[in-house]
Amino acid sequence: MRPSGSGVPEILYFCRISDTAIQMKKTFSAPMAAVALLVMALMISSCGHRDPLRIDTDKITVNPGFYYFEDTLAAIPDAALFETLPKIFPAYAPLFPGVTCDSLFITDMLQYRHEPGFAELHARRQQLRDPLQLQEAAITQVLKHYRYYYPEEKNHRIFFRYSGVDPMFLETPVLVNDTLSVVNLDLFFGGDFPPYKLVGFPEYKVKWMFPEMMPVEYARQLALLHLGGDGEGDDLLGQMVFFGKMLYFIDAMMPTTPDSLKIRFTEAQLDWCMEHQKHVWAYIVSNRMLYASDQNHSKLLIKDAPFTPAFSEASPGRIGWWFGWQIVRKYMRKHPDKSIKDLMDERDARKILQESGYKPG
Repeated sequence: MRPSGSGVPEILYFCRISDTAIQMKKTFSAPMAAVALLVMALMISSCGHRDPLRIDTDKITVNPGFYYFEDTLAAIPDAALFETLPKIFPAYAPLFPGVTCDSLFITDMLQYRHEPGFAELHARRQQLRDPLQLQEAAITQVLKHYRYYYPEEKNHRIFFRYSGVDPMFLETPVLVNDTLSVVNLDLFFGGDFPPYKLVGFPEYKVKWMFPEMMPVEYARQLALLHLGGDGEGDDLLGQMVFFGKMLYFIDAMMPTTPDSLKIRFTEAQLDWCMEHQKHVWAYIVSNRMLYASDQNHSKLLIKDAPFTPAFSEASPGRIGWWFGWQIVRKYMRKHPDKSIKDLMDERDARKILQESGYKPG
């Protein structure tokens, strides 16, 4: 059994119908009673599955701005660059803090545009234009959910740029603050993009660098914006719950997205987690790791890796994220009155574990 795509366990509505059925037989004719029972059966089946995170966003309006710097730059003829770039520069100024659009800057942009690296990146961008364009709609949906939970938040301006496949942005390909975001577009060009191997990106990371991960990374950075810091404390439990809260936030922003994309585990790795969670949890508890502030524990269970060395090569790295996710999901299931804000603001990881009742097996 695998967690559902939304991550929120089913809520079962128990409906006792035997007495009602007997009463209907007394009150209605046989055909009418049969119809009434059919309607009731349909109501029971429809109420068996309800996900509180699957909200209606149809009436929620957001107006994000999408700005593609390199697309704009590439569309200006060389002869017109000195005249045109100063006119459009104010729209892209947040990408260049402290920079003036003077002749030196324009000359740099002219040279940049004619570099072989730019040509390779822009060719891939054109090749993936359609799947990349689809992510605008997905990000808009994320922002609709975000507006539902945080109605006071302002509209975001979203800038897309090329990082030059810079390893500095490998862990944070999307940058978010209160009013604007920067997406390093060239870090979502697909696992077969040759420059990734040339710069030495590890294969277990490269396989997730495709366009559909862009809105997931966007939601992840929104979560971190509200969580702040690196964890709920120095011990392993605090780290696990921190990332569990981050993943639950993504659940809320992207309730129909598969779990595999949210946590960047393959389906086989998710299956492994479900199958071995009792064993792994027992390992954590018996080795007194849960409340220990040992960087080796964090490195083993929290830091990214192709697998978790203490277990099997079939296991995922960052398995502590997954356990934190299960704890937080169970905690929120037991506290349906709590909002996403409440969860983000709750800093007591031990309280979350205790009140979740999480105990695999």
